Amino acid sequence: TTRLVFTSTKSTLHSACGTKTANGNGFWLSPPSIAPTQFPTLATQVAQVYERQGQFQQAEQCFLQGNAWKNAVNMYRQANQWEDACRVARTEGGLDAFQRVGFSWAVALGGEQGLELLLYKLKLHPQAVD
Repeated sequence: TTRLVFTSTKSTLHSACGTKTANGNGFWLSPPSIAPTQFPTLATQVAQVYERQGQFQQAEQCFLQGNAWKNAVNMYRQANQWEDACRVARTEGGLDAFQRVGFSWAVALGGEQGLELLLYKLKLHPQAVD
């Protein structure tokens, strides 16, 4: 089951995507019933709330539970947190996804710095990113 948390100090809706209220003033509610097909949509919506608040780790957890790992990757890319974007891409999308995100990071850096990133930090060789 999915739990929703409302806190008395914030108007933020929290989900049981692996998070708990920090202040102890919240209370747990069990929703009437959520069809399993609705859970990914709910988890993604909650993740977007966390993302807007800058709570990226919580957002990532919810995106992953909602089977929306690409949203988590894009969130980290937009926040310029490329290492986290690469981590999620590799873990959830495999080597191909990791290479694509790594290449995007290198392009964002540009020039020699981007090439060094590809070759030394990410250990991607030119044939891997053709």
